[in-house]
Amino acid sequence: MATQTDGNGSSLFLTALPDKWLERCQELSAASQAMAERWVENRAEQVQTNLDAWTKLASCKNPGEVAEVQQRWWRSSIDHLTAEMKGYQDQMLALGQQSQAALRGEKPASRRTG
Repeated sequence: MATQTDGNGSSLFLTALPDKWLERCQELSAASQAMAERWVENRAEQVQTNLDAWTKLASCKNPGEVAEVQQRWWRSSIDHLTAEMKGYQDQMLALGQQSQAALRGEKPASRRTG
């Protein structure tokens, strides 16, 4: 089935949508992109943390050092994960509020979700 277009090559479906709806979709897309970028940054940071821990483990001279490095790595991982999950929770709350405002036809307050 061919897509109908206006004289400028734009889909008639897209040109028939209200401007506010498209604006809200763009805002949602930007917020979602910020969340995805943050996730990628967090994963890269975690990989580096893990590599650093493995490097330290490789240089340990006795089991006590191994246990100490492992415990520091574990505590750090849990702390970072807890902070990360809190950040995602805040981002999802902001997205939910934006979506509700969009459904009511309001312009949500500008808020950074990253």
